[in-house]
Amino acid sequence: MPARSRVRDVEDDVVDGRVQRSIRSRQRILDALVELVEEGELQPTGQQVADRAGVGLRTVFRHFEDMETLYSELRERIERELRPQIENPPVAGSFDVRLRGFARARAKAFERITMFQRSERIQRWHSPVLRDAHASFLREEKSQLLASFPELSDAPAELRHAIEVVSGFEFWDLLRSDQGIGAARAEDSLRETLRTLLLAADRR
Repeated sequence: MPARSRVRDVEDDVVDGRVQRSIRSRQRILDALVELVEEGELQPTGQQVADRAGVGLRTVFRHFEDMETLYSELRERIERELRPQIENPPVAGSFDVRLRGFARARAKAFERITMFQRSERIQRWHSPVLRDAHASFLREEKSQLLASFPELSDAPAELRHAIEVVSGFEFWDLLRSDQGIGAARAEDSLRETLRTLLLAADRR
């Protein structure tokens, strides 16, 4: 092999190694944020993230422009994880089958994202990116609700709005935190509250 080719191969290996280290470092930083939020640190600082990731603070902000960018990527990761569930609502079967499937899917998703939603609630009032992401999340929730219960399209607006709120994360969080009930009972409460409102809407 010519010397020039060997040098080029070595240089390529060095570049590839740097790229891989950069990817791993970025991943560790995002993992650190996930861990902190899951542990209940709802507004971690850049320094806390750096310490958990085992990198310097400058490294955090070399990979992420600011904390808003880091939170935005956190949201994207959670959305990718939940995407199959979000995009496949229970749309077939009897009313009771759809209701049970819907409540089960919501309970499972909301239980997974509870700490992240609480954290985002704190952050989004000063973050246009997170406010836009939250608005998109609400639209997706509504779309899934209507896909599961198409009969809602003819329901009075006041009932439809109430059902959208009850089927959303905030209602779930109130059941789990303010009411202090376990996930299984919260799912039962969600299902039966929705049953009452959906049947009321269907009778109108």
